[in-house]
Order: sequence, then structure tokens, then C-alpha cells
Amino acid sequence: MAKAPMWREKLYAIFFELAEFNLQFEREWKDLQIQHLQKLLALGEKPDPGLWQQTHHEFERKAQELLDRKTVQLVEINQRYLPGPIPYDPLAYSYLAIRPGELPDDAENLAAYIHWERHGESLQATTEKDQHGDMEAYRKLARTGEDFRRVTFKKGGVKPFQGDEIHRQLLELILCFEKERLTADELAECLDRYCVCGKDHDAGAARKQMKRLRKDLQESSRVLRVETQNECPNGPPEQNDPKKRSTT
Repeated sequence: MAKAPMWREKLYAIFFELAEFNLQFEREWKDLQIQHLQKLLALGEKPDPGLWQQTHHEFERKAQELLDRKTVQLVEINQRYLPGPIPYDPLAYSYLAIRPGELPDDAENLAAYIHWERHGESLQATTEKDQHGDMEAYRKLARTGEDFRRVTFKKGGVKPFQGDEIHRQLLELILCFEKERLTADELAECLDRYCVCGKDHDAGAARKQMKRLRKDLQESSRVLRVETQNECPNGPPEQNDPKKRSTT
């Protein structure tokens, strides 16, 4: 029997279920988008408005069915690891508006996610800069507000994010559930196994992407930490210490 790769020993068990879940979701979502595009093209250059709308509504229905089904699966995965605690690195997903002891707000987290993917900076950190008169921060918030409105009220598409969204999301999942930091080669092997792109990943490029992700997360956390320390002279709350946090 072949021995499991060493990198698997450096990740918590929940990672493998979530990574497989993410891989299957990305595959199904990609297939759904391709099918929708093919149906639109089949309508011709000047499609009947009624048929176009019918095709679009069918896509939205199937997309919602996919999301509903995957939400159930995600809950099932989560329940298998409760009551916990589940160790994780709080630096990962620190840009989301999730506070200990509170249920996440979907709208708030959607805005935070859009902002992070668009600007590579947490919404909270940009808001702090804006409150000090930073004009660039103001422009970033305005752009996020427009993107959020387009998504929420279905006012046309949102311009694609500049970064590599697929790889960045998987790298953040790895970062979240690392017991021990993966080497560049191990990181590339892990990406080969769980990335939907289906390509071989270069170890050096994977290492640079992870380094950039850590840097962006740390910079956003640094901005918030400075503000917290200004508000709390005795230092930030204990919950911000990675060694003292875990999911429940």
C-alpha cells in the first residue's frame, strides 16, 4: 500500500473534506456556466427576448439548486467535527465580518469578500483608513459599494477580479488548516490534488502566491491591530492571539 504524501500529515483532517468539497463545487459551477453559455449561443445573434429570459431564469434556478445542495453538504461536514474545537489559523479569512459568539451576517460577509477579492485588503482595514481621510481608501469603498449593489440587485455583471481567485481561495483554505507550514514542493502537490484548474503547479509560483496572500492578510490585520491598540491601551483582546483561538 502506497504511503500517503508527507504534506497530508501537516494539515488537519477537516481540510481534506473541505478541499474535496470545494473541488467538486468548482467543477459543477464551471459545468453549469458552460452549459448556460452554450444555450445562449444557440439562440443566435438576435435572440427572442422571451427565450433569452427563459434561458437566464433556468440558469439562475439551477445555480440556486446547486448552492442549496452544497450548503447542506457543508453543514454536514461541519457537524462531523463538532462540538470541536477545530484548530485553525485566524489569519485566514480574517477579512470576513465574523465575530466570536455571533452568527455571520450574509450581506456583510458578501461585501467583505467582494472587497477582499477586488483590492487584496480587508474591508475593515480600508474603512479605518477612510476614517482618516485616505482618498484611495474612499475610492476602494466606492468601488466595493457599486459591485455589491450590482450583485445584490442584479444590475448587470461585475468586472472580473484581477487576482487569481481560484488559486487564492484554495491557498487560503490550506493556510487556515495547516498544522505545520508546507514546503514549496508540498504546496504544489497539494494544489495539484485539489485545484480545479487541472494543471501541474510550479512550486516556486505556489510559494510566491502563498507569500503574497500571507502578506496581504497580515497587512490588513496590522492596520486593525493598530486601531484596536489605540482604543485599548492594554493591548488587543485575547481572542486575537492565534494560539488562543479555535472554532467551536
